[in-house]
Amino acid sequence: MLSSAASTRDTLHGGRTVLWQPARGVGYRVNVDALHLAGFAIRPRPATHAVDLGAGVGAVGLTLLASGSAERVSFVERDPTLASLCARNLEENGYAARAEVVRADVADDAAFAPGTADLVVANPPYLTPGKG
Repeated sequence: MLSSAASTRDTLHGGRTVLWQPARGVGYRVNVDALHLAGFAIRPRPATHAVDLGAGVGAVGLTLLASGSAERVSFVERDPTLASLCARNLEENGYAARAEVVRADVADDAAFAPGTADLVVANPPYLTPGKG
């Protein structure tokens, strides 16, 4: 897990959602793309089970839970540091009972069972080819 100096406690949704993430210059930080994707996926009837592929610290799935657009979310993340921060965010926001963090590569078919989700979202990181 990142040390306190290597992560920051930020907020989303007008301060209603706590978001722990890597400090500036230490790792990937949430940007507006995650919120646009979550806004696009918000539904009038909640998804029974959503899957957030490459979840990072969980901003998209947290938004789905906070908006009532998903009853349950599985966060799939391969990076152990980001997965740990995602789990911390779920705990701190009171969503741990409605979510799970799956440490796996999204390319691994065993990461999740086909047909178990009625909503799948993915906000891939934009990296230099060959660097990620």
